[in-house]
Amino acid sequence: MDCLPNEEAQKLIREILSNGSVIFPDHARKQMADRNYTVPDVKYILKTGNVTGSEKHKNTYRYNVHGEDLEGHPGIVVTAVVSKAKMVIVTVKGGV
Repeated sequence: MDCLPNEEAQKLIREILSNGSVIFPDHARKQMADRNYTVPDVKYILKTGNVTGSEKHKNTYRYNVHGEDLEGHPGIVVTAVVSKAKMVIVTVKGGV
């Protein structure tokens, strides 16, 4: 997939979240645990946060989604949009 403008990426991420497949690899789950984020926290950030930037990594683009978790703590979810129906959670950064 080509790089999307932030607003389009945000819309696609929310569509995938609602109707597609969200993959949480071991690395992302470890980062989540280390930073006290749950799957519902990450999904909430993706649902309500804002895409603030992107970077190319190999053949995909990674998008930074800034938002707040369910308790109102700031965080960033880095996600790779693989297709219009699938994304992979790369990592989660807290307290930013």
